[in-house]
Amino acid sequence: MTFVREVIDGSKIANIIDMPIELKNRKVEILIFPIANTEKEKKKSNLGSLYGKYANYANPELRKKEDAAWREAVHE
Repeated sequence: MTFVREVIDGSKIANIIDMPIELKNRKVEILIFPIANTEKEKKKSNLGSLYGKYANYANPELRKKEDAAWREAVHE
């Protein structure tokens, strides 16, 4: 992944980025990373969503107990 890293004086970007006053006259590090903006790029991402991927392995009887599981584990 290509990215940009720059160390610059905070006053140079103070009118672009809302930043605390204590950073305006100090050296700051700026990192710029691309974001996935198309469906094709999102699909290529290594961090794809795992939400729902294992739903077919779920045990419906255990799902009923999920709400109370934390309380029971702490109680023991």
